[in-house]
Amino acid sequence: MNGLRLAAVVVGTSLVFAVAGFAQTARAADAPCICGLESASAMTDEVTADLGLGAPVPSPTPTTAPTATPTTTPTATSVPAPIAKRTTAPIAKPTTAPIAKPIATSVPVPLPPPTTAPIAKPIATSVPVPLPPPTTAPTAKPTTTPGAADPVPSAAPSLATTPVASPDPTTLPLASATPAVSPKPISPTQSTFSSGAALGSAPAPITRPVALGGPILGPAPGPTPTPKPAPGAYSYDLYSSSWVRYQDPDYTACVASSGEMMLNFIAAAKTGGPGFIWNATTSYATQETLLAYMRAHMSQVVTHPGSDSHGWKNALNYYGWGSLNAGVYIDKAYTSYLAAAKAAIVALAMYHKPVGIIGWAGGHAQLMNGYKVYGDDPATGSMNFTVSGVYITDPLRSDGYRNAYVSSTTWQTGDSHIRFAWYTYTDDPGRDPVDRTIGNAEWFHHWVIVVPLK
Repeated sequence: MNGLRLAAVVVGTSLVFAVAGFAQTARAADAPCICGLESASAMTDEVTADLGLGAPVPSPTPTTAPTATPTTTPTATSVPAPIAKRTTAPIAKPTTAPIAKPIATSVPVPLPPPTTAPIAKPIATSVPVPLPPPTTAPTAKPTTTPGAADPVPSAAPSLATTPVASPDPTTLPLASATPAVSPKPISPTQSTFSSGAALGSAPAPITRPVALGGPILGPAPGPTPTPKPAPGAYSYDLYSSSWVRYQDPDYTACVASSGEMMLNFIAAAKTGGPGFIWNATTSYATQETLLAYMRAHMSQVVTHPGSDSHGWKNALNYYGWGSLNAGVYIDKAYTSYLAAAKAAIVALAMYHKPVGIIGWAGGHAQLMNGYKVYGDDPATGSMNFTVSGVYITDPLRSDGYRNAYVSSTTWQTGDSHIRFAWYTYTDDPGRDPVDRTIGNAEWFHHWVIVVPLK
């Protein structure tokens, strides 16, 4: 803080002190002054004491008041004249005294324009809660320090406390930069005016839905998906050596012998499912019974020996599950080797039932009872795998394929007795008695299989 100087005038035997705004008189004999005082009654000396605040005060002009005698004690009534004189002297105003600033002014300050912050989405509830009426903060009264100069207003006025008017009931307020409460939209069923309110009158409080204390619930979570198995090597084999049936000595019964072994493998593995009625057997008589049924329910011309894919799947459904329309097995044709091979593997992996293969470009029947693949597990229905090879069983004894592992390359391009080739026969002009499809139209130049669906 700056120094404050007091000016003292010797009046008789008293010291008269003058400072901004007040006066004080003390006896000269009691004042701790070290300067010499003249005894002349008409002379006054200025005694300046540096008390720590303000600039030096110029010496006052000597007054014409009568000088008191040294022996006379001055009374309080002799002081007012010089005190009045001292108050008229220019006194520097303190510059560092704390200036009290008003907290608020009456000058209205425009509110900042609305920001572009996104409007918070409402969380609708069924409990409307009225908004409280707008309030204004009380204006604080300016305070001053006693003895200090009048407060000087600051250069930049502070924000006004002018209350903000309620929003237009016909429009929705936008979210401000720092909203106290997230704005909620007005429900279509809620009125913004109270019943019977006159036009132009103050709008009734707007009720808006507010969130209650409970958690916000989203859609119910679905079941946790089963983790997908990691890619790897997968294999499966349904072969049962106890239930193999050769077609010999009937060299026209390849389809019937293959069908008998397929039902035997299913019975041995107990994978027939509901309605399965077959009892495993390797009987030659059963083979001939199957052949007769196949020929009665095929689309092949009757002058040709054996049977076709329509007769094959119809006999499997009838003797395996008791109905021509059981729908467990169907015949399927594909436009590529790989599509047919993968479809056969997936069906075997998913349903644990052998797959009938039309070999020799349509002239012979075989069955696939196992596989090896790498990639996704075909039991999941995925075809995202590489075919390593398959296990083939052939009803013709002389060929010798009994649960024989055949690589994919050999199966696609190998010897004609093992190669899976497209169908080249055109002796199937008839219609299937179940789905009424024509064999020639379905199978010619396609890879044909008899595959389980369940």
